[in-house]
Amino acid sequence: MKFLIALALIAVVAAKSELKFKNTCADPMVRVENIDDEKSGAVTMESVLLIDVNTREDTWGKDPFDEFTEMKIYKWLFVKYVKVPNALLGLVCKKVASDFKGKVICMGSGPNGGYKVNIPCTFKDILGHCLPGAGKTHVRFPIKPPMQPILNMFNSIFAGWVKVSMVSTSPVSDTELACVEAEAKIDL
Repeated sequence: MKFLIALALIAVVAAKSELKFKNTCADPMVRVENIDDEKSGAVTMESVLLIDVNTREDTWGKDPFDEFTEMKIYKWLFVKYVKVPNALLGLVCKKVASDFKGKVICMGSGPNGGYKVNIPCTFKDILGHCLPGAGKTHVRFPIKPPMQPILNMFNSIFAGWVKVSMVSTSPVSDTELACVEAEAKIDL
């Protein structure tokens, strides 16, 4: 679970030219307002992400619930972004699922061409609930140590310029939980 969150969040940092993000749906349950890195330069293993979100409504009374995320990951190669094949994302997902038993369920190719995962109660370990409470929330997320073994294993995929597009949904909301497109320069 933490790997997928970190992957998405690494690519969602906007305070530097190496990091850009935007929300891509009109009225998500959780809107990313700002993400920064405690250090300057590219995102690295030493990065600590500072994440500010604004949650439209409280879902704590519905905890625990499943969250489904379809993501597309692109790697910059020479002159354009090239989509990382879902088969390769499936290998990454299986590694993550084995390292974080019960926290990530790999579902394969999604209906919109991305790779789909089920992350039961995504923020339970970080915030104590599946989603942040209503209003503004600030989260501090260190990349290392939980991500180091997984990111080292897949270094060549995620080093350099990477773009991530993700849409998260859940049965507890009639709108998307979050929709984010992000670009980041990653130096692992």
